[in-house]
Formats: sequence, C-alpha cells, structure tokens
Amino acid sequence: YCKLVEEWGGSPNLGIVVQCYTLVGMPVDAKFTVLLQRPAEHVGYAYANRPTTASYTAEPFWSSNPAGGAVSIQRASTGVYYVDWPGADTKIVDYGNMQVTALGFHEYAQCKIHGYTAERAAVRCFAPNGTLVDVAFTVLMGS
Repeated sequence: YCKLVEEWGGSPNLGIVVQCYTLVGMPVDAKFTVLLQRPAEHVGYAYANRPTTASYTAEPFWSSNPAGGAVSIQRASTGVYYVDWPGADTKIVDYGNMQVTALGFHEYAQCKIHGYTAERAAVRCFAPNGTLVDVAFTVLMGS
C-alpha cells in the first residue's frame, strides 16, 4: 500500500512525497496513483489532521462539503473516526465511492472505510499488525 507522507507548495506548484509499504510495513518500490481534487457539487473531502482530538471542524482550505458548511471529524476511540458532511446528497454516494488514505511518514498505518452513508464515513486505521492506531488521514466521497 502507498500513502502521502509530505506535501508542500500550492496552486499552481504542488509537490508531494509518496511512500509505499509491504503488508508488514516495510518500505518498497511500487506503482501508485495520485488524485488531485478541486471542490465540486458532487464531491466531499476532508483532511483529518488531528488524530487524537475528540471532535473538531476540518480546516476549510483542506475540506469540502458539497452541501456547503463545515466538515466535522470525531474520534470515537483509538483508530476509529467519523467524518460528517451535513446535508450531502445521497446520490453522491449512491453513484460514487468512498476512499481513505492514511498520512504520515513514521506511522506505517493503513486506513479503511468501515461504513458510510450520504453524510457520514466511518474510518478505521490500523498498524501492520492489525492493531487500531491514531493517525492523520484524508477521506474522499464522490461520484
């Protein structure tokens, strides 16, 4: 699996570092895909950058709610999070998908969508041994 470990710059010059790992968390050379998304009425996303904070509003620059308004993130327990896009249209999820990516260079973590509705994504993040861990992540819902 691969994940973003660093980003810098901004429009029009954005740079990123991607690191790929084996299933046991060892660095490896591998192919990967990068998706860069701009705000749109059929897309919601968030950068969950405070993995140990109980509840917070995602920074507007790094998040988008297709219904307008803020995106909220709650930490339910270690490695378990909920991301909310209040008012999002069910068609976005019905005809689209959800994606999540763990972030950070030192946390060899992987995050997965555990369930979702049109307005909420449940995210779980794991260490290579399967233990739930707190880690920053990005999440995208779109059609």
